[in-house]
Amino acid sequence: MEAHAKKRFQDYNEDVIQAKFALGHIYAIVTAISALLGIFMQVGTIFLSAYLIIQGHLTAGTLIGLVQVSGQITGPIQELSECMPKIQGTKEIIERLEGFMASVSSLRENQVATFKDEIKVEKLEFTYPDQVEPAFKQLELLLRKIKNMFL
Repeated sequence: MEAHAKKRFQDYNEDVIQAKFALGHIYAIVTAISALLGIFMQVGTIFLSAYLIIQGHLTAGTLIGLVQVSGQITGPIQELSECMPKIQGTKEIIERLEGFMASVSSLRENQVATFKDEIKVEKLEFTYPDQVEPAFKQLELLLRKIKNMFL
């Protein structure tokens, strides 16, 4: 049973790492495309305005105003496009939280989750995905009922 739980946990962590890696690639691509589109918009504005100045339909002051406005418009658009992958990345977390909330709400209202005397954790080890050495090894934790704890 313990080996099966460890395997499921490791598989789940591997899936999370792969999803995070893929999300990082998508974020980098979206950021690059967003920056390029912002540059193309400003360059396009300058060229179109220069053409209209040559034709006599626009003044140089208006050109400066258009360039400043286009810079103010592209900033928020870039920010929104950069946030979209992050928003998409939270979708799985929200679904898991909804599932958790559904399971918690299925408990009877008068039933309270309790423990008898203590909560005990032994030999807990955790390693961050990008690290070789564990953040902590052989962690043991004992929480006894009716004791104040500070972490």
